[in-house]
Amino acid sequence: VQKDIEKMELDHGRELTKRGLEAVKDALTKEKEQRVADYNNQIATAKEHYDKLQAAFEDFSLDTESQAEAVKNIQILKESEKNAEILKQLDQFILDYKAKAATITSLASSKSQKETDFEEYTKNQNEWNVTNDPARKIALHDRNVALRKQYGIPDDNYLGIQHFSEGGAVQGARGSAVPIVAHAGEIVMNDWQQANILKLMNFSMPALNFSMPSFSVPQSSSSNPVVNNSNFTIKSGDTYIADESVARTFWNEKDSLVRRFQARGGK
Repeated sequence: VQKDIEKMELDHGRELTKRGLEAVKDALTKEKEQRVADYNNQIATAKEHYDKLQAAFEDFSLDTESQAEAVKNIQILKESEKNAEILKQLDQFILDYKAKAATITSLASSKSQKETDFEEYTKNQNEWNVTNDPARKIALHDRNVALRKQYGIPDDNYLGIQHFSEGGAVQGARGSAVPIVAHAGEIVMNDWQQANILKLMNFSMPALNFSMPSFSVPQSSSSNPVVNNSNFTIKSGDTYIADESVARTFWNEKDSLVRRFQARGGK
């Protein structure tokens, strides 16, 4: 009986232990299920938050791209407006330039009838010199004869051509070719030669100091030769010449002067 009792107590203890373990198991299972549910809820919440962030980021990216495109379009528009304004000002400048050029051309081309006839006269002369057509030569000659008669110019004169028998400057635009009547012995100098002459005119000419030779001729006839000594002293003072061509001209003239004195017996 005692063994039965002990067995019953052992079985009862086992049953109680089994029930306790099952209760713990159930509690752990419920806790596990709760934790899994919570974890799944957290995953779902995180995924939902991520989806919202992704959507916001995409919206922001699209908005940034649209804003960048808008800024780019604005810059292109501003550049186009700027280029259009530059082209507009350039067109206006060209129009103003053409208008001024046309005014200058009209003023330059506004010649008197006499000047026009003179140009025709000169052109006819040049053509007459180069053409080999006799008929053309006669026509050019007759036209120039008519022009001379129209303005009362003798046949041996030149219509409107400048003369400088009394000196003077050639009239006309500086540097342009102007026909003139030159006389034998006259000298024509260009700007460079005129400048050199003007520079020479500003120099102080060298002072020439010399004493006339004194000598006496013996009264009686003698075979002894008479020697005359002449002393010449040439002083030019301090001379400073910056231009090389002017300096060369100055010293050439000075050397020529000395040589002329030497040719006359000086040393």
